[in-house]
Amino acid sequence: MHDLKLGSDTAPFLRMPAVTAMTGLARSTIYRLVAQDQFPRPVRLASRAVAWRRSDLDRWSAARPLASQPWSSLPRVQGGRSPARANP
Repeated sequence: MHDLKLGSDTAPFLRMPAVTAMTGLARSTIYRLVAQDQFPRPVRLASRAVAWRRSDLDRWSAARPLASQPWSSLPRVQGGRSPARANP
């Protein structure tokens, strides 16, 4: 049997909890991005089990742009929230 823990640095497949931890994205966001072809599609491991290839996630992560500036340097809006976090 394998000695790999799902989510370890050497596991070839990652299940949803490891994917959300790795990306910082919520489950719903991941599936929305998959539907929009902006995130790797999972592969079926069994009839009711899917996982993501670590290599696909690593490529996706490497292709993400770096943040151009830290949150603290963004302008503040009414209520003291940064624009990206302000409620509509």
